Amino acid sequence: MTYPEWPLALPYQPWRDQWGYKPGRDALATEMEGGDTRQRRRPGDDVGTMQWGRVFTDAEMATWDGFLVNISGGAARFLMLVPTKGATYETRVVQIVGGFGGVSYSAVGVETQVTFSLTVFPAEMVPFGRLDFAYPANSQYIPLCF
Repeated sequence: MTYPEWPLALPYQPWRDQWGYKPGRDALATEMEGGDTRQRRRPGDDVGTMQWGRVFTDAEMATWDGFLVNISGGAARFLMLVPTKGATYETRVVQIVGGFGGVSYSAVGVETQVTFSLTVFPAEMVPFGRLDFAYPANSQYIPLCF
């Protein structure tokens, strides 16, 4: 399957105070009449959730708006480098939780802060040969910017 890719014109690193990652769903818990609560995994428990946020310039907002159109208003899955283990970035298939309705904007001076939650799918879902999906090494951005 072919997925759209996060635009090169947009920084992929979230700001440190706008980032959070939960690597999987909570275990399904069942109360027992006589004893401990039983917990068990289900298929799909390895789907993570990530909070993402960053300030965009006007030019970056124009790119972002075009990207949202490309991913069906935020509803389609796409490829993005995501920090699943702090400053270690991995290419993953992701999807904005709630689509466009899950995106929030706020003003930061003349720029716009964009925040959303992503569903982060397991590495096995990345199309074969796309694990090398990366951004230029001379990028002006550093992992988990302040």
